[in-house]
Amino acid sequence: MKRLLVGILLLCSLVSAEAFANTIIGYSPNDGSGDNFGFITYGPGFFISGFGGTPADFFNTLGYAPGSTLGGFTDIFFSDGFAKIGPNSSEVFYNVGTLFLSTITFPTNGQNFRAPVSVGFDAIGTSVDTGNSFEVSSGADGYIQFYFSSGAYFADSRGFVETPEPGTLSLLCIGVLGVIARGGNKLLRRS
Repeated sequence: MKRLLVGILLLCSLVSAEAFANTIIGYSPNDGSGDNFGFITYGPGFFISGFGGTPADFFNTLGYAPGSTLGGFTDIFFSDGFAKIGPNSSEVFYNVGTLFLSTITFPTNGQNFRAPVSVGFDAIGTSVDTGNSFEVSSGADGYIQFYFSSGAYFADSRGFVETPEPGTLSLLCIGVLGVIARGGNKLLRRS
């Protein structure tokens, strides 16, 4: 019975580690030098990626006035894409996609802050080799760190930092703590 308990706790840890999102989204402020958005999504038998940019006036490096807002919907102009579905690999041409960034209202106190945000996107891609079309969409939660300088807020150069879901972290922590506690009990009994 005790071995079963340890096995269940270990299984909880491993299952929760696999439960992390299968899409990675990168989104940074647009400084006018090129792409500032990218995604990689994967699963059993497929891997799809795309890279592009959003308009410079949506999420930029020019700063935001205190009390102003950032967020909503904007276009994604893709410059590159790749897909591997089963044994077939191909470059992908994406039509203009759509990006959603949850709304951030900048404080008026002039203090650095971290804004929790959700980012989502959708796009339709076409395989260059086969001409087959497919839709890609996903979303993620995370944060953007802002700092205050010269009367405006500026986003950290990392931009959007994705965070795991709280439920996933809870499962992982419960499993790991359970295994540690179980091991600790055995050590205490031996001494």
